[in-house]
Amino acid sequence: MADVIQVQNLYKSFGGLKAIDHCSFSVEEKSITGLIGPNGAGKTTMFDLINGLMLADGGHVLIKGHNVTRWPTHQRARLGIARTFQAIRIFPQLTALTNVMVAFRDHPEKLWQSFLPLKKKRKNLEERAMEFLEKVGISEKAHLPAGELSYGQQKLLEIARCMATDADVFLLDEPAAGVNPTLLNTIKNLILDLHGNGKTLFIVEHNMPFLMSIAQKIIVMNFGRELAIGTPKEIQNNPHVLEAYLGKAKGWI
Repeated sequence: MADVIQVQNLYKSFGGLKAIDHCSFSVEEKSITGLIGPNGAGKTTMFDLINGLMLADGGHVLIKGHNVTRWPTHQRARLGIARTFQAIRIFPQLTALTNVMVAFRDHPEKLWQSFLPLKKKRKNLEERAMEFLEKVGISEKAHLPAGELSYGQQKLLEIARCMATDADVFLLDEPAAGVNPTLLNTIKNLILDLHGNGKTLFIVEHNMPFLMSIAQKIIVMNFGRELAIGTPKEIQNNPHVLEAYLGKAKGWI
């Protein structure tokens, strides 16, 4: 498999703090790859550098072979990359349905749709958006303001919105955080379904049992750089990883 994301000697500092310290790794196409590390290891900053919310001070970010290090977020999105956030970012006053509709990208091959009457065009968009809400299991909430959805349902809405962008690379920032076991299972099945449909998933997560049960490769960060890279089994038995989390190489988290 080709590498869909390549991080090469990436560096980012905030004043005297080295948030990302010459870090390098890759994410394979059509894989589920986990990114873990203690609090403050630089995981969310790394996601910000990959999708363009921040620009690196040094090093390179490549997406599908394109050096996107200086590209703005919207140009990276056009390569088929989408993201959810640890602190959920939705439009709380808009309905769940409209939150999905605003994520649709225009496709040149569907130019003919621009000649449809506005009412017909909106109906088509609503039907497409409803399909994504059905896929994540919250279609019954379609006409509620997104801010009235539960925390877990808002996470599902973010995933639906990513799917609506027609992306094939998903950056998921703590999708399992703060959700009940039923929703956790729903999110797990969604991730596995996306993977089964050929999507690439790069996941930051603190829920180790959840991540270890779905990821094929785990990247461990500590103090802004890669500490270890391997399969879930290799990572769970890596003494350097255990020491980073627990201060001693004994037992797992």
